[in-house]
Amino acid sequence: MIPIEAELHIKIFTLFGTITRSEKTSNVWRIAERQLKIKSFNSNSWFIDIKKLCLLYNIENIENFLDNPLTKTKWKSFINNKVQSYWTNKILNDSKMYSTLRYINRQYTIGKIHPLVTTKTANNRDIVRIPTRTKIATGTYIFQSNRASFNKNKVSPTCKLCNKSPEILSHFLLTCESLENDRKRLMAIIFDMGSELLAKSCFVEEVDLVQLIVNPFYYTVDKRNNEIVQNITGQLESVCRQLINNLHMKRYELLTKQQKCEKKNNLS
Repeated sequence: MIPIEAELHIKIFTLFGTITRSEKTSNVWRIAERQLKIKSFNSNSWFIDIKKLCLLYNIENIENFLDNPLTKTKWKSFINNKVQSYWTNKILNDSKMYSTLRYINRQYTIGKIHPLVTTKTANNRDIVRIPTRTKIATGTYIFQSNRASFNKNKVSPTCKLCNKSPEILSHFLLTCESLENDRKRLMAIIFDMGSELLAKSCFVEEVDLVQLIVNPFYYTVDKRNNEIVQNITGQLESVCRQLINNLHMKRYELLTKQQKCEKKNNLS
């Protein structure tokens, strides 16, 4: 989706397009002509706000549309292209500054859902895995290392499950010994599927296993190759989603047991 700000801008331009198609003898057309010609940029006129939006979206000579108005369909297409192009570039460029989005690979297309949050079935079990999967992919899942970084009190970043390493994404997905039983079988499937699909896509770069689990669509060299994307959506992605969900549920279970034991010990 485009931001709500962009939605409002489209509504404004749509109204202006209606005005340009009005009769030149109508009051609203004559007001528009007068305001655009004589008002300065310091004015609070609504038509000056239109001019400012035109600068934002690189639309030149807005006054010309009064004398040579576009049809409703052409105006809508023209404005949508301008607005969507601006916001696509802005969001993609801004995303470079967020390290938490590095696994998403700046995949943003207006009108299309990111494949990580889609499902090919109506299976509720698969659907309920999406929120956790999305948090992992966007870097908003809270690990112990995050608590240590942002907590005002002194908090250890060490994993509470194995007490051996800082709990970061790679530790959670690949090396935490307390989660190994829930990881082993699915990891073998991911290795096999990933190797086969990457070979089909002729991917020659070094593969980051964390990246493969978090966002396997990163490795589709040609995003227009629907066969490879469909294979990932139907096969590899569902296994990666299941792995992340299983690790999350086991982690939650073990942490809950720890908290209960700690409370019991404190009471005694």
